Parts: sequence; C-alpha cells; structure tokens
Amino acid sequence: MRREADLQTKFLQELRKVGYKCYKQQMNATTRAGTPDAFIFKEGFWGWIEFKKHKNSKARPGQKENVAWAQENSWGSFVYEENRAEVLKYLKEIAK
Repeated sequence: MRREADLQTKFLQELRKVGYKCYKQQMNATTRAGTPDAFIFKEGFWGWIEFKKHKNSKARPGQKENVAWAQENSWGSFVYEENRAEVLKYLKEIAK
C-alpha cells in the first residue's frame, strides 16, 4: 500500500516527464484550508489536484467545492490510488 505522499511524488514526476510544471504545496496548519495539494500547468492549461490515499478517504472541508470550481474553470480532480492510472493517462494525452 502506497502512502499519500509517495503517490503525490510519483504522480507529479510522471507529469513533469511530459512537460508539465508541477507545484506541490508545502502545507502547515495555517495554509491548509483552501489550497490544493498541487497545481499543474502546461501551455495555457492549469489544474488543481487533491491527493487522497484511497477513493473513500475523507475530504477536508472545502476540498470538494474547490475541485468543482477548478473543473468549471480549467481542470480539477481528486487523485487516489484507484484512479491514478486513469487520470495520469488523461493528462498525458492532453499534453501532446
């Protein structure tokens, strides 16, 4: 079983390989609310990613609303072990 931090690191490394700029948030108690785990950028495209260990992991307050807002304005998603490959494939395809 992969830790959430390992999932984040490996996922963002894969995106960097295909040209994405990826910025992982350095969080503490005062910056946690309202900020994503990572931002991704590629040639006029941006995304907001919230990582979770598993599909059924509980979202922090505001995360669902923030991901929905990002989806309406560009792209946003929760990424967890169960959908990692699917989301990564999608992002690699649009990066071409």
